[in-house]
Amino acid sequence: MGRFDPPGIALFNFSGTRLLLEPEGLVSSIYFWVDEVDQECALLREKGVTVAAPEVIFEDAEGVFGPAGEAEIMEFFEDPSGNTLAFSSRR
Repeated sequence: MGRFDPPGIALFNFSGTRLLLEPEGLVSSIYFWVDEVDQECALLREKGVTVAAPEVIFEDAEGVFGPAGEAEIMEFFEDPSGNTLAFSSRR
């Protein structure tokens, strides 16, 4: 998808579902693309899932990954096994 800092991470995009792998091999995350991250996370919270506050992951001022001026927003949570998951969208 692109060049990342820190180097050594791998990010795969499978039609909107992304997989992040880090060189230590112990950390991986799956990001699910949704239309409205806040709405989807509200549904998780209603079901008792702890969801972190929204984070701006990337300010896309130049339109590298989508319309210029938008930002990619993610909200992170864990599955029952402790794996990190996130919903992601742009606004």
